[in-house]
Amino acid sequence: MPKLTIESAIEKIVEIGRFSSAFDLRTNSEIHEIGTEINQRYGFSGMVQVCESAGSSLGGSALRMIEKNWSGIGNWRG
Repeated sequence: MPKLTIESAIEKIVEIGRFSSAFDLRTNSEIHEIGTEINQRYGFSGMVQVCESAGSSLGGSALRMIEKNWSGIGNWRG
């Protein structure tokens, strides 16, 4: 998997969210992996940027689902 940028992480989460009627176990795992990589590369501020942008693009409860999936990654408390 190529290294994620902030922009590619946002795009990936939006793609996952658009093609899933609800975040399921498979997508939860993918969302968690994206959060882990963004934390390693960009830290907490990068995670906030990705979460807010992807959540805004998807609307509804997507922001909360991302937050919950990232709980415990670095300093993230979902």
